Amino acid sequence: MDREPEVADESAQSRARLVALALLALLVGAGSGLIGAAFRLSLEHADRLRDLLIVWAHGQRLVGFLLVTVGCAVAVAAAAWLVRRFSPHASGSGIPHVEAVLQAALPPAPFSLMPVKFFAGVIAIGSGLALGREGPSVQMGAGVGYLITTSCWVRSPGYWPSSTTARCWQPLRWPTSSPPGRWSCVPA
Repeated sequence: MDREPEVADESAQSRARLVALALLALLVGAGSGLIGAAFRLSLEHADRLRDLLIVWAHGQRLVGFLLVTVGCAVAVAAAAWLVRRFSPHASGSGIPHVEAVLQAALPPAPFSLMPVKFFAGVIAIGSGLALGREGPSVQMGAGVGYLITTSCWVRSPGYWPSSTTARCWQPLRWPTSSPPGRWSCVPA
């Protein structure tokens, strides 16, 4: 008989955890979506600026060609410097790093990764490098998820923030050919 109130208490705690998890999932999704949308809009703006520079440079012949070439080289060098100086974890696609974190092979990247990944990515991709936006979007989204879950979460057994983050960033993998059926945000 004493067991019945314990089961009811555990059930109430489980429901409260599920509600908290759902609220965190909404925050992570909104934060990841905002940073992903801002990244994409920034890339489109940088692309338009590069196109305008190239159109102008066509009329300038050799000087225009040299200006575009040097400008793009300086932009790539600046992006590389940002990554090396402030957040080495921001190098590369980002998806392998996120997967390594989820497998506990690497620690989560520091918060400084997100602004470095954002600005270095816009500079590098905007200067004309053939890089995708999906990897940086996934890595920044995972960073947002980790930041939110570690700052808002009461750690309790079975609901560790990294597992929550792992489930909440799954929708961000959709552009990289993950089946939409894997969209979930459930505790591990």
